[in-house]
Amino acid sequence: MIQEARYCDVQNLTGYERTMCGLRVLTMRKWPRGLRKIDVDVWIKDAGPSLELLADWRAGQIDWQAFLERYQSEQMARETCEIVEYRDGERVCVRTVAQSPVDYLERLSERQQVTVLCWEKEQCHRFALVELVKGLCGIRSCCSILIENHPDFLAYSLYIFKHADRDYISSLLAYEWKHRNSCCGVAMAIRIRDIWLKLSELAREGGFESMSLKLFEHYERMCHLVMAYQMS
Repeated sequence: MIQEARYCDVQNLTGYERTMCGLRVLTMRKWPRGLRKIDVDVWIKDAGPSLELLADWRAGQIDWQAFLERYQSEQMARETCEIVEYRDGERVCVRTVAQSPVDYLERLSERQQVTVLCWEKEQCHRFALVELVKGLCGIRSCCSILIENHPDFLAYSLYIFKHADRDYISSLLAYEWKHRNSCCGVAMAIRIRDIWLKLSELAREGGFESMSLKLFEHYERMCHLVMAYQMS
């Protein structure tokens, strides 16, 4: 499980309440003033927006939607991240893993409760980060179900993950963020529709006809949604 919180709110919790946070993961590019190391278990600075992106946002050169889209693109493009671990307020380990921050957090959240920390109250990258992790969890869960019901799909599912999952997650979450802000564009719906079609074609090429049909059903649903947006 994964959730988000402001680190200042976590600092004010009782001992019992803090245990409900599970693993407390700071996801800021720089260590903030006033935050004690005893209030953090893991620091993943690479999970934060790049300094260039933060500078553009603070200078007013981009709006919030553009910030989110660039942040998501940055995260989906990462292949490694630096992990700093703390125990009882002391730094005990610094290592680089061959995983993106999203992948690493998704693996952590499979085993325990994870709370992503930052300091902004409303417009904060941590909300998008949590949604990216949840999206990856959802796709992996769907893949597990497919493998359980179609054992021969295992090898082919790895091929699909390699070629399509990052693009799919990025598109889907960008669409969801726009939808939540009541400004969902038809272009994003079209992009997701085309990704479902590509997955269906990949499955058919691999000889998985029943799976291809299921994926095509998702494609058709997106077609209806695109039509609804175009007519509105």
